[in-house]
Amino acid sequence: AYLGSAPAAGQLGEVMRQAATDAAPGTGRQLALLRIAIAASFDAALLRDGLSGERLPDGVEVDAELRWAILERLAELGAVTAAEIESEAASDASEQGALHAARCQASRPDAAAKQEAWETLMRDAERPNRELYAVAEGFWPPGQAELTEPYVERYFAEIGATAALRSGW
Repeated sequence: AYLGSAPAAGQLGEVMRQAATDAAPGTGRQLALLRIAIAASFDAALLRDGLSGERLPDGVEVDAELRWAILERLAELGAVTAAEIESEAASDASEQGALHAARCQASRPDAAAKQEAWETLMRDAERPNRELYAVAEGFWPPGQAELTEPYVERYFAEIGATAALRSGW
């Protein structure tokens, strides 16, 4: 989700984190507020602490989905390596884990990561559609316009050819 400029998003993250701390422990409201705080955070150290359950509001359990939400934000910030994402994917061998890992890898603000994601999107005929959608979601996060701008014209020039790779597209 696009949350505006870094300073505004950072302030929103702080407000939502405080609201999550003030919310009734273990409630859906608390978790929803925390997920907004994570998505708006620019504090990689705080996010990393959250992976181990530290510095989280009372009542928050770090389950697989919350871990992946934190990792996805860390990936967007360039604060997690490809190897760390692969390690997390190995720990979560579920279909959802594979989707989250694909989104994380594509989200990294790295030219090589973007090129790899692009090749997957445009030329990989073997990946399941759900995984392709996850890669596409990760490819275009806000704040990475400099990395993705060269792909805009290429998208319109190359997307039609993918119909030959995938039925129903």
